[in-house]
Amino acid sequence: MKKRWMLVSLISVACAQVPMQPEAHGYKVSGYLLGQSDTELPYLLLDKGCFSGNKLPGGRVVKDQVELWGVWGDLGPHQPQVNFAKEMVVFVYAGELPTAGYNLQLTGIDETDGELVVKGEVLPPAPGRPVAQVVTSPYLVIKLPRSAKEVRWEI
Repeated sequence: MKKRWMLVSLISVACAQVPMQPEAHGYKVSGYLLGQSDTELPYLLLDKGCFSGNKLPGGRVVKDQVELWGVWGDLGPHQPQVNFAKEMVVFVYAGELPTAGYNLQLTGIDETDGELVVKGEVLPPAPGRPVAQVVTSPYLVIKLPRSAKEVRWEI
């Protein structure tokens, strides 16, 4: 039992999981992303972790509280406050990766007349650094202004 708890602790550290107050740990949690369209989209990082359970890269847009309860359930008990009349929640998934140490970084959100393109980059573990031999699936959860546009993912 003690060994299992230690392994889970090591995996959590190795995956750089961020608690619900990411700003307290030095993560950039809000700002503006400039895409190719030069349109600024404000965002707020709600959560970041390494065990989304999604095997493929991509994402999901959540526009109501009931759907958020269903999707957020696997991430933990503390759901963010969202005004769904004005905002939406976007989950970004890196897909399944062979070890710990990978990180998913949001690199841009392009807004065109017909769609939003959410861009992310999977960063590999640092060279020569030991990593836990466990399958991970990094994710980000961000809050954006509500939009009726289709969302496309580039991970």
